[in-house]
Amino acid sequence: MNGFEEFKYFIFESRIPKSNPHLPLHNQIFEAWRKIWSDTFVKSGSPSGNWLGDFIKHDLLVGILSPENEVVAVHMYTFHNLKSLGSRAGEYLSIYSADSLAKLEFEDLDYCMSAEYLGVAEKWRRSKLGFSFSDVLLWLSVRLAEESGIDAVIGTPIKLSNSHKNCELLGCHYLESRIFKYGYELAAMYLPLEEAKAHPDPLVNEFVEYLWQTRIDTRRQERKLRVKELEHGLG
Repeated sequence: MNGFEEFKYFIFESRIPKSNPHLPLHNQIFEAWRKIWSDTFVKSGSPSGNWLGDFIKHDLLVGILSPENEVVAVHMYTFHNLKSLGSRAGEYLSIYSADSLAKLEFEDLDYCMSAEYLGVAEKWRRSKLGFSFSDVLLWLSVRLAEESGIDAVIGTPIKLSNSHKNCELLGCHYLESRIFKYGYELAAMYLPLEEAKAHPDPLVNEFVEYLWQTRIDTRRQERKLRVKELEHGLG
């Protein structure tokens, strides 16, 4: 299967519970994420405050591991209920204009999942492999959103990297064309899940399907372990 079977796709809670058996991997993903985004912020010259703390502010994080157990790529997700005043007052949604949020509500897209901090390790980037792990993570985010009962995926891709063009292929629409954060110009985009498109490269679709079907959801493993602890009076 084109060597896909050697790669693994993990799903974590960002704030990992103490009973999760994959803490070392969670730490490994953090180190890879820190390296990727430290390099990114060096280029922009403007990391904002203690941005490393963002790692545990999200609801979920995912990582793709190589056959050699290297972290290939990382992505993070947060759930937002637009009818919640607390959600709207949060840091992430505050960068969207009132008109953008009103548009999402008008289209009945009240429960959104933001996709943030997508990063691919240097040796695994398209320029070196001819294959986009960024695309793989983008298309996997749709699967995760569908499983989570989300209405739409939202995000602010960096325009300099042309990642907004990849989002267009996925079926995303523009909310705002120019937002500035961390020294970069971003595009605010959204994807109603029912409008998601297949990737134009069949190989990417095949890879996404394989990773999703073989995903290792550590949230489920942690819950099973917790149940066993309670059964044995360890809770």
